[in-house]
Amino acid sequence: MDSPGNQPKSGYIGPALFSVILHLGIAGLAFLGWSAHTPPTPVIPHMRAMVIDADALKQMTKPEPKPAVKKEEPKREDEQQKKQQEQEKQRQEELKRQEQAKQETERKAAAEKKREQEAIALKKKQEEERKKKEEEKRQEDEKRKVEEKKQAEEKRKAEEERKKKEAERKKKEEEKRLAEQKQKELERQMKEAREKKRQEELKKAEELKMAQEAAEYERRLQEQLEAESTAQRQQRELTEVEKYKALIYSALVQVWLQPPGEIKGLKTELQLQLLPTGELLSVKVVKSSGNSAFDQSAIGAANAVRKYSVPSDPSLFNREFRNVTIIFSPK
Repeated sequence: MDSPGNQPKSGYIGPALFSVILHLGIAGLAFLGWSAHTPPTPVIPHMRAMVIDADALKQMTKPEPKPAVKKEEPKREDEQQKKQQEQEKQRQEELKRQEQAKQETERKAAAEKKREQEAIALKKKQEEERKKKEEEKRQEDEKRKVEEKKQAEEKRKAEEERKKKEAERKKKEEEKRLAEQKQKELERQMKEAREKKRQEELKKAEELKMAQEAAEYERRLQEQLEAESTAQRQQRELTEVEKYKALIYSALVQVWLQPPGEIKGLKTELQLQLLPTGELLSVKVVKSSGNSAFDQSAIGAANAVRKYSVPSDPSLFNREFRNVTIIFSPK
């Protein structure tokens, strides 16, 4: 769209030029009238264009005062009239020419305006085409940018996917490595545990063997000690048995009443059944001396003893003195 300042310029040029030419023509006619006494010279029609302001134009278009008509001779008046007619004719022709020039100017102005309008339309069309091309280019650029952005986004996603897969691959490799490391560590620990268990079993077996050997040694030692103790105890018991048998025999001899007759060499075996208190429960002859009197004297002696000396050890008493056999053979 044209601005208000541009539209009138081309439209005013023609009328302004026509107005200038018209006033110049009028001024020329006035000048010819003023110089009527000079020989007429053919007027060569021409146009001059000059830029004048409004005041100068008014001054120039101010009608020139007509020269005073002097009272001359009729011939001179006729000539003057012819001249004026001729001038009028020329003026009419000039007006006609000016009218034609005006029309030509208007035609040219119209043509110029048409050209300007066509130029404006062309310019507008070109501008529209330019804008259309720019819009198409903008749309192409926008489309290209969108496509580039889409490609960049796809590339970014592809890169992210690649990195994700790479990370997953590394993660799986790391997990596999850790699993293998863990499996190796587990196998090593199991191997160490088996070795430790085997060493412990060997140690236990060794300790058990040593314990068994120690126990066997202890058992043997204990048996040896017990044997020695038994021997010592038997020795002591034998001594005790002999001692208490001697005391029993002594008690029998002390209360024995020798029977009449020869008794030298007689001996009888008595079995005394005693109580732990030493009291006699019963007595009998287990092997006779062959002399009944001697045997009866021996039994009488046994019954005469009120209390026998017996060992305080119950086991020894039960084993040796609950039923004790005494060979009675006093000298």
